[in-house]
Amino acid sequence: MRKSVWRSSAGRSVVILRSSAWAHTVSLVVSIQIRKTFAEARKMLLNARDAGQDVRERQTSRNF
Repeated sequence: MRKSVWRSSAGRSVVILRSSAWAHTVSLVVSIQIRKTFAEARKMLLNARDAGQDVRERQTSRNF
């Protein structure tokens, strides 16, 4: 069985035992990155929505 060690950008060592495990590891890393990207985008959208709500509330309070 072929064995190699891969070091992630976070400094963790991942031992790869065969090529199918390598493909699975790459798939997992890509999946995690996609989830992080969507979570960041969601956070940005929620922050923008909250900022818009704050502006509307301030404008409404000025009118009264």
